[in-house]
Amino acid sequence: MTGVNRITLQVELPGRQPEEARVLPNLTAMQFIDAILTEFRNEIEHLSDVPARYQLVRSGGTALDDDRPLGDQLREGQVRLVERRPKLPDGTAAPSRPCYLRDLASGTVYPILWLPALIGRSDANLPNNELIAVDLASAPAGRRVSRRHVRLSDVRGQFAVARVPESHANPVNVRRTDGTVEDVAETPVVARHGDVLVLPHSQIELKVLLPV
Repeated sequence: MTGVNRITLQVELPGRQPEEARVLPNLTAMQFIDAILTEFRNEIEHLSDVPARYQLVRSGGTALDDDRPLGDQLREGQVRLVERRPKLPDGTAAPSRPCYLRDLASGTVYPILWLPALIGRSDANLPNNELIAVDLASAPAGRRVSRRHVRLSDVRGQFAVARVPESHANPVNVRRTDGTVEDVAETPVVARHGDVLVLPHSQIELKVLLPV
């Protein structure tokens, strides 16, 4: 709007050079994050549509208050959009590089924040429920996904997938970027950026995103 003062910020998004943004000062940090995701999610495949997964951090490294207006916290300068890092489940470690899976039908992005991790359906009555990183219970055909379906792990610094033994009747495939399809058994198979994990019974397809 003409005549309304704005804050000029340099905003650094994952994997991109800082871009200038002129922001209304009464916008909260969380509202600004929501606007960023709306504008750039189609350009940056691994961006989620869940603002609460992110925070804005000043160039000095301190995080902005999510619920306070930007004008109360900044006058100008550079901020970075960074992912929040939850406490890792016992016995896991952060991946050696950023890892994401994107549902090709819904566009939902699942950050893989720990390894080993599981793809399946959350069930507190089963072991290793805390390892579920991709909960497909709410997917349209999610009931066809085993509760413990795919295990994600780090194999010599590479992102690997394996079928969980209990899901022996529920297959998983890797569709490579060249179109070839590889069945996944209980032995880990390395998945590379752009490959797609296919769960045939549910027709769910999860694209592997390993941004630089």
